[in-house]
Amino acid sequence: MVLDGLLSCVFFGVHYIYRERLQSVHPLSSTSFADFRAFIQEILLEWSDANLLATVFVAANVTFLSALPGITTFQRTACLASTLLSLLEIVTGFHHMWRHRIRANADIDDVFQYFGGDVGPGGCTYSNTTLLASALSVPIASLLWSVLCFTVAVSGYCLESISTGRKALLGLEIGILALSFPLTSLFFSFSSNEDEDEEDEDRN
Repeated sequence: MVLDGLLSCVFFGVHYIYRERLQSVHPLSSTSFADFRAFIQEILLEWSDANLLATVFVAANVTFLSALPGITTFQRTACLASTLLSLLEIVTGFHHMWRHRIRANADIDDVFQYFGGDVGPGGCTYSNTTLLASALSVPIASLLWSVLCFTVAVSGYCLESISTGRKALLGLEIGILALSFPLTSLFFSFSSNEDEDEEDEDRN
């Protein structure tokens, strides 16, 4: 439970979604390898889209750093962090795509090997799905952190550029936006835990 809470803070709850999807195509849950192949195609498309978005944010951060005057050290730091996180997304996204593209036509041996087990009864368990889901979540989570850092940089610049009377309204909007990230993570965390409890009851 504590580990899931820490992972939720790092990955914004993205690993919950990947873990559910991994368990749905796990050899212990699904007897159709077509489901696993469809899952591979889906995550390849997700990482491809995320790579495009990360490239856009790299360009936006470079423009923010070079074109806008009067940027403070805090805003520059947030913008640089957003750039590095976007680059991390691109690197991990390409790495994951390269490693998973060959599994688009996986057979029974490939599926069991993917989940870290051997073919046969008792050769593959659910124990490593959290670790695997966390690894798969790195590209999307990096992109989300990049968006958050870029939002902080732009918000800080806007607060300094507007009149005092409008700062309260903008600050309220930024606060609501900032709260939406942890609240969304908590929502997926609780809903995922409820689903897992129901699945455990069904297995028992």
